[in-house]
Amino acid sequence: MKRYLLEVLQHNTSAVNLYRKLGFEITREFHYFVQKTESLKFDAKPLMPEHRIQAMSIADLSGVDYSDFTSSWQNGHQSILRGSTALKALAVTLKDEIIAYCIYEPGSGDIASLAVAQDHRRSGLGTQLLKSVLQAMYTEAVKVINIPLEAEGATAFLGSLPMAPSGKQFEMIREL
Repeated sequence: MKRYLLEVLQHNTSAVNLYRKLGFEITREFHYFVQKTESLKFDAKPLMPEHRIQAMSIADLSGVDYSDFTSSWQNGHQSILRGSTALKALAVTLKDEIIAYCIYEPGSGDIASLAVAQDHRRSGLGTQLLKSVLQAMYTEAVKVINIPLEAEGATAFLGSLPMAPSGKQFEMIREL
């Protein structure tokens, strides 16, 4: 081990202060989003006939990363691959190529990863994919956590649904 890494809600000042006393330093800040699914609006273009939304295994997405930011450890590909068997994945394909994907947990409403290939953005793929994911969930709310504050594209996409930030978290690290 080289370091300890944790995430803490910023409003939990007692925990933040304790971690600082233990030698942890703030390395990044994240937004988290929570929204009732009934409040979300999906005003997106319909998929083109050549696009397909299909279930994938998490392993099928290994090596596919269209994100604009470095994920937190919890939502990183390696962690997801080692993670819960409760995670599911949907992807949009074009001629057997994955051009968008979403990894989610249907029982909790958590979205672990959602990304669209750069040259396919702003075409409604992300919105249609998320709409399909929500139909596969059986929760009243959807949660997207650990979006870095500087990830303006992801924040704008979520805001268009509308899904505003619910709060902030710190990533804190203590080097050994």
